[in-house]
Amino acid sequence: MKSIAFFNNKGGVGKTTCTYAVGVALAKKGKKVLLVDADSQCNLTGYFYGLKDGESYENFLIDKNHHSVYSLTSEIFGKEKKDFSNGRKIYRKEFSSQKTPEKKSFFVDLLLGDTRIAEYEYDLALAVQTKTPALKKLPVVFYKNILEQYSQDYDYILFDMSPNYGVINLCLLMSCQYFIMPIFPDYFCYQSVSNMGEILVKWNENFSGSFRNINKNDDEDKIPFDLKPKFLGTITQNFKIYRQKAAKNFEKWQQKINEEIKNKMIPPLNDKNMAISENNFHSFFSDEKRSKVYNIENIRDYNTLGRVAELEGIPVSEIEEENLKNQEMFGHAIKQNMGTVRLFRDLFDYIAGGLEKVGL
Repeated sequence: MKSIAFFNNKGGVGKTTCTYAVGVALAKKGKKVLLVDADSQCNLTGYFYGLKDGESYENFLIDKNHHSVYSLTSEIFGKEKKDFSNGRKIYRKEFSSQKTPEKKSFFVDLLLGDTRIAEYEYDLALAVQTKTPALKKLPVVFYKNILEQYSQDYDYILFDMSPNYGVINLCLLMSCQYFIMPIFPDYFCYQSVSNMGEILVKWNENFSGSFRNINKNDDEDKIPFDLKPKFLGTITQNFKIYRQKAAKNFEKWQQKINEEIKNKMIPPLNDKNMAISENNFHSFFSDEKRSKVYNIENIRDYNTLGRVAELEGIPVSEIEEENLKNQEMFGHAIKQNMGTVRLFRDLFDYIAGGLEKVGL
């Protein structure tokens, strides 16, 4: 099983859409995929469900048959168990057989988000600050109750994380094997990556020093001591196209961000073995015409297709003509948009193909 977090401290960079699309692309290749909505805003859960009917979505969220991040971890934090699911049922979505070369249906599972996971922030902060053995179970809660529990059931577990440097994200990210950083080519994203390497190294030191050592001799709570996330690269999203090329302003910021990652982010991560090597990057994502070092892929602006995908509850790469008709598109609009969808499908297939090579 490979665990991958999609993380950026900057909001609005497409973490949710990217997590979903990559997960579906992997499932189309025959992989068993679990998506985890680890953001208390629950955007992935809403997107996965499809937001055409607000009332049915509200009923879905209070359905006790489906597990959420909260229901799987609440007992460790002393929350009342009676309000949560008693079973081990994970929400599953079936995708049409027409979207795979073998014409077979495939599935993607989701561990639902829950606004209540924000309640963990204070408890986890206290555990990190005091380094108290009595609180040793808290920082490893996501590893023990999600990753370890489902490691035999899935080939990939992908986390959609919230855009902040909070303690919940610290514990989530430090429990994963890899992370990908979705980015948006602008000044604000450029700012966000400049000190990220140093921050993530400090996260690993806090997690290692405080809790891996505490758990070292406790078989019940032991976690792998060498567990630390490795940076796989960035996925640039929503950049604008002008005459079939990236708009100059977006291209400028893309280049600046790539340089900042190479010069400021990668060196501290490399010092702690928290990034894959350049050679490994090119072996995983081998099409050098498409991928510069640590820039896995560039995804153009979805435009109106983004809204269609949200309403239909599918990634943009999985839109079919029937979905466009549902949103009152016809004729030339369908033909033009389906051409764009096929481009997105190829891009995410390429990303999934690279991820299949990771760790081999």
